[in-house]
Amino acid sequence: MDINTLKLVALQEMKQIRRNWLFIFFVFLVMTGILCLQIVMQTSSVAYNLRALPCSIPYLNALLYNFLQCLFVIFATGDFVHREVRKDTIAAIQTRAYENKEYLFGKVIGIVFSFFCLNIIAAFAAFVFQMITKQTSFTFFPYIFYLFTLTFPTLLFITGLSLLVHSVVRSMFLAITCLLGYCILDIWFLTGIFQGTFDMFALKIPNVFSQVTGHVGMYPYLLQRLAFVLAGIALALFAVVYMKRIPGNIRALRQAVLSGCFILLLGCVSGVLYYNDYLQDQRIRREYMELYEKTQDKYVGVNIVSQRIEYRQEGGRMKVRDSLLVENSGEDRIKEFILYLNPGLIITGLTWENRDIPYQREGQACRVELPVGKGEKICLAMEYEGKIDEKICYLDIDNDVYHDAFWGNSLMGYGRRNALLEKDLTLLTPECLWYPCIPR
Repeated sequence: MDINTLKLVALQEMKQIRRNWLFIFFVFLVMTGILCLQIVMQTSSVAYNLRALPCSIPYLNALLYNFLQCLFVIFATGDFVHREVRKDTIAAIQTRAYENKEYLFGKVIGIVFSFFCLNIIAAFAAFVFQMITKQTSFTFFPYIFYLFTLTFPTLLFITGLSLLVHSVVRSMFLAITCLLGYCILDIWFLTGIFQGTFDMFALKIPNVFSQVTGHVGMYPYLLQRLAFVLAGIALALFAVVYMKRIPGNIRALRQAVLSGCFILLLGCVSGVLYYNDYLQDQRIRREYMELYEKTQDKYVGVNIVSQRIEYRQEGGRMKVRDSLLVENSGEDRIKEFILYLNPGLIITGLTWENRDIPYQREGQACRVELPVGKGEKICLAMEYEGKIDEKICYLDIDNDVYHDAFWGNSLMGYGRRNALLEKDLTLLTPECLWYPCIPR
């Protein structure tokens, strides 16, 4: 692609957008409507959860802008496509020797850059609001993060989708109806299937920052957003095929289609990796549950009388030496018994009276191969280290509830952390099995 051609077309499109009365109305709505709505929602004593975190104000600002920009991009791209009918408005550019792909991508850059700049202005207004009202402590990073990972992927995707739909469906009214219907379908239906894989707004995905835990699921979230960036580029390439202008290169259409298919394939791979992360969590949790059901009633009567835990932490890893007093309070002698321990922790030693004891490890279950007589008490020494696997926690909760990122009627997806093992913070509860326990 020729950079000068892209720059020329993009600048021309930006001028056209700035002169559009709809864009002027959009600017007014962004600068007044969003800010007024944030003032009402985030200064109320009732909705404290909307301003409890430093990221609350930039996140709600990006969320509201995301909805509005989709609405106006649909009309802006429609105006661009149907403006092509009036050749006098672009005659000076149409007579130049360039490829259709260069022309269309110049238009896309002009649209995206115009709305992206307005997004920066809206974020700055939210920044001023946060500094004046002091509703939350200030953190700069969420403004940049939501700008590039929440609103920009949606902007690129809806621009590509709108160009394709407006190019295929020549009726502007019908094309706008289809696109608005898709946005409504996204909000009411696509957010609830496949863990939000097809949700361009990322409404049901954990997406807040905590001063303590940071972002709950950064890797899967970025995969999902990358999928929409790639899909938006691919859809824009497909729209090149439907341009009425004769292509400057006879192979240009095939190149555009092949490039679009390749980029769309990459987007699909990113989406599949995102959803596969969720499926892997489900599979592992199901395996842990099945192991519980298989072992919990197998050894009855074994109890841990006391434990002496020596805990040490090195960065994000823990090292523990635990002295356990185990008693067989059952009616019979047992040849072996079960201890539960977090699957992310590796046992480095298990001894009894300074002798190594054979054991078998499967998931959270450790089968200790040591006979214990009726009423006998033995003192074991177990050493283990590693990180906490949070998927072992709350296996009795349904998967839909467990992966639900929202609490009550909150607009913000907090996500879930069941244990914290960080350099500056440690939070371990009995639920995460950070020390050995007996099946109940």
